Amino acid sequence: MRDQQLFRKTSATWFGLPELELYLIDGERNRLLLLKNPMGQSAETLSHMRRTLIYSGLIAILLGVLISYGTSRYTVTPIRNIQHVARKVVQGDFRQRVRMESYEELDDLAATFNQAVDRVEETMKEQQRLDQLSKQFVSNVSHEFRVPLTSLAGFLELLQEDKIPAKDKGKVTAIMQKDVERLSRLVHDLLDLSRLQSGKIELERELVPLKPTVEETLDRLSPQLENKPLSVTSDVKPSLVVWADEDRLQQILLNLIGNAVQHSPAGESVEIGARSVQGGQAVQITVVNRGTTIPPEELPYLWERFTKVDKSRSKQGTGLGLAITRELVHLHGGHIEADNLPDQSGVRVTFTLPAREN
Repeated sequence: MRDQQLFRKTSATWFGLPELELYLIDGERNRLLLLKNPMGQSAETLSHMRRTLIYSGLIAILLGVLISYGTSRYTVTPIRNIQHVARKVVQGDFRQRVRMESYEELDDLAATFNQAVDRVEETMKEQQRLDQLSKQFVSNVSHEFRVPLTSLAGFLELLQEDKIPAKDKGKVTAIMQKDVERLSRLVHDLLDLSRLQSGKIELERELVPLKPTVEETLDRLSPQLENKPLSVTSDVKPSLVVWADEDRLQQILLNLIGNAVQHSPAGESVEIGARSVQGGQAVQITVVNRGTTIPPEELPYLWERFTKVDKSRSKQGTGLGLAITRELVHLHGGHIEADNLPDQSGVRVTFTLPAREN
């Protein structure tokens, strides 16, 4: 009888290994050899590993839940903070800002949000300022028109009722003429300023010699200079030229020099100077009037419409000359500023214009 081999595997428990049995049958000698491996030690080791894996898995799941919760809190908290600030901003409280501490990507989001709030706050403040200026503008215009119109209406009524003596009619007519001229200048200046601010004025630029333009300006102001003893000096080199609209340059100089003459006390001086700056790319022009200063708190508003530093002279001029001057200088691509002299002996206005075509 041929030898036979029988292999049998017993069932295994959940944490155990199956037992292996090998039977060898010797037919010739009628013998049975049994080889059995209970694998007890291996089963115990495997059981321990299984328990370790299960416990590790449970711990990993718990850690995963905790990490997910922490991450969600880490992410949601700054977002809720942004939402809270956004609600405050919608309600009009622009003082609120998002504060982040090491949120990495969310830091950029918060910074962008804060920048947006800053821009909105600036826009709102500018809108409020413009609204205030608009109200002030309407009030000032009404006042500027009301004074000469009231005067004209009163004199016309007196003339109609023939209540003005014949010897005073010439004087009254002259006053009425001045009021009409004042209204005409006011309307002209308002239209000019409106066109400047809306960009509807186009410059006809050319290279303009500065010295002859300054001299012509002084000639046009000669009637005003004859009525006030002032020392007027001009230090402008013949070689200086500016890239400008000649008529508008004349308007700038008339406004600035005329303003200096008007506000200089008798016996003082007005000084006009010019020099090349920025490596010959621009010309700086200064107009100095001595004997008076501007209160420091009023300097920032000097270029606003209807600003009149000397209230006692409110009837001279429309209060729009300096505002128009600033717009004209800016339209030329220049810059203008005013300050008191260091020794407080006078006021200095400085502006620059390009010396050549850009």
